[in-house]
Amino acid sequence: MYETSLPAEENLTWFAGVEAEFQALQGHLEDISAAAEANDVVELTSACRGGLEDVTKLQSADPLPSNAELWDAALDDLQLAFSSCVAGDYTSATAYLAAGGAKFDRIAAELS
Repeated sequence: MYETSLPAEENLTWFAGVEAEFQALQGHLEDISAAAEANDVVELTSACRGGLEDVTKLQSADPLPSNAELWDAALDDLQLAFSSCVAGDYTSATAYLAAGGAKFDRIAAELS
């Protein structure tokens, strides 16, 4: 008989490998929110650059075992959000942040 891992166990093992980047991304999302509220374009751009670096690192890692499609979609949305933000296209950035943020929240719920 073969032993198989439960999805929750696989997710925990996976998360151990991406936790630093995952936490950094969460921090940059919080920084973006604070900078946007304060209308601080310099800090907003800096946080978006940091978020873009986080996403790039996470895209090179294995996807979430229990929901690779959601993981890839969230990272794609966030990459577009951060790229738009850095380019000064805040309308597109806001839309992609909302979409990617919602997916990211669903992923965080799967991990808890």
